[in-house]
Amino acid sequence: MLVVAASVTAHGVFEKVLFSGKANYATRGSVPGTSATTLYAMQPKEFMTGQHDTVGWRFTMQDADASTAETVRLSWVRYAQDGKSPDTSAAGEVYAAKVNLFGLGLSGNIAYDFTISIGIPQTLPATIGIGIELPANALWPLDGAAIHAQLNVPNDALRPRISAPWDKEVWTFEHMASGPQPLFGRTLDSLYIGGLFVEPTLTPFIDTTAYGSIRPERLYGVDALFPDSRRNDYFGLQLDGGQVGSNGFGILYTATGLNKSPIKLAYGEFSLSLTAPEPWFVMLVPLDSLGSTTIGPHSFFNLPTTYREFWLQALVVSPFSLEVEASDAIKIRGS
Repeated sequence: MLVVAASVTAHGVFEKVLFSGKANYATRGSVPGTSATTLYAMQPKEFMTGQHDTVGWRFTMQDADASTAETVRLSWVRYAQDGKSPDTSAAGEVYAAKVNLFGLGLSGNIAYDFTISIGIPQTLPATIGIGIELPANALWPLDGAAIHAQLNVPNDALRPRISAPWDKEVWTFEHMASGPQPLFGRTLDSLYIGGLFVEPTLTPFIDTTAYGSIRPERLYGVDALFPDSRRNDYFGLQLDGGQVGSNGFGILYTATGLNKSPIKLAYGEFSLSLTAPEPWFVMLVPLDSLGSTTIGPHSFFNLPTTYREFWLQALVVSPFSLEVEASDAIKIRGS
């Protein structure tokens, strides 16, 4: 593990993970644990669009025998030409690092949350995925590493609850001899892994009873991209702006599309359409001393049925230095 540069830490380090917290399996994919395997979490452009500098990863991993160290290779990978699967060529890999996990006096079958930091921020394309290579272990299943995931297994209480027509999405792939394939050939699977970023982030959430809770529970990640008015989902946003946003303001905008030539700022870029009358101003919100705020939640049912698919982005403004930074842009596809 490396230490993030002090100036970056002072500015802010923001975590964004495409995962709703509903882990139901620790997975290595369909390849036997006695062989090395590579999984890919291809976070869609709807979850994060815009130039960002990464300073690491955040994920949850389980080891069948934590007394032995596991060498895991993490990477940032471009999308293939289809815009969905990973580009597994050498040119597709933007940055990679190997880390040793577990060992160090641990024992038993246990899981840990890991935060891996890198010393120098790495600039990523506007849309990007994550690769994680798990080492072979001859003792599997008595020993070996697997990553926590929410798998779309039939009749599982924690299977994803994405409503039609969005229930055919694929975000997770595994490397096979024939090339990258959807994990187990399924839709809607997601891995508990995401990135750490320097620029502000805009993260959607919903308050929902989708998983059978009596009272609505708050879910971030995958579920929040697809609010469902028919089950009375409430939709909201978490804006994190860090040092620049401390006691400042966030300005939220919406549009139906993106600008082909985003406007680059000191940190981040404004990506929403600039074709009049877009973008539309939504609201100005005060940020706390950490540069953060929660917007909403508001009933998704109250939105016009003709405007339940839209892009959102925020600007973070310091009233003291007058610095302006852009969050990433996200797209909501609700019903």
